Formats: sequence, structure tokens, C-alpha cells
Amino acid sequence: MGLISNVITKDKIITVSYPGEEGFTVDIRYMNREALSKLREKCLKLKWNKASRKQEEEVDYEKFTEEYAKLAIVGWKGLTPEILSTLIPIDLDKMSKDEIAYSEDDAIALMKNSTPFDQWVGDAMNDIEKFSKAKHDTNVKN
Repeated sequence: MGLISNVITKDKIITVSYPGEEGFTVDIRYMNREALSKLREKCLKLKWNKASRKQEEEVDYEKFTEEYAKLAIVGWKGLTPEILSTLIPIDLDKMSKDEIAYSEDDAIALMKNSTPFDQWVGDAMNDIEKFSKAKHDTNVKN
């Protein structure tokens, strides 16, 4: 095995501040290309194509979003109803003013219903510099 293969970090989690929302941070797990490919394969379904009379593979995007949210988002802090209302339309009168604790179900719901949040998670995941800098900062502190 080559040098690069031996030094690749398999599981890296960083805390990223959501832009424009003071105090809202999300813990994001880095997923490399191999992990994303495996996730995509896990979410394939067969669909009958009438024109070609063959079954074709198709990504089940709902399942992909659920599985992606489970793996990529591992926590958050500072999500309030007011911040949530900037991400998705909600009825603030039905919510307490308390911070919304992280749950896997809420992470999935947020990813499915908020295009800006979904895109931001993907952008954060692809910003390798954030993951590399976090690793470097940890090494400097130790």
C-alpha cells in the first residue's frame, strides 16, 4: 500500500458555523468519494423502461437524502426556532422558544425540506480545506 493510502483519514468530523446565523453550528462528517459512491449504490433501485423494455438503475433520491443526512450530520448546537424559520417555513406559534436539540430525524427533515441547508452541507463537505485545517489546528493544540 502506498504512502497516501496509509495517511488518508477515514472518519473526520468538524464543527462548522452556519453562515449568517450567529451561534448555529453543525457537526459534519467528511465522506470521501468512496463512501459517497457506496452510499449511492446502496440507494439504487430498478425501474422498468418501457421504451427500451429493460430495467434500469435509478437513484432513490429520498433514500439517498435520508442516508446522507444520517452519515454527514452528526450534531448541531444553537438551532433555534427563529433560525429554523429562515431555513424552512414553520409555524413559530407551535414551537417553544428553546433551542432545538439535534436528532437524526430532525436532521433528515431539515435536509429534505431546506434546499439552502442541503446545499450548504454539501458545500461544507466539499471544502476539504476546512477538514484539513481542523486536523492541523488539533495537532497544533496538542
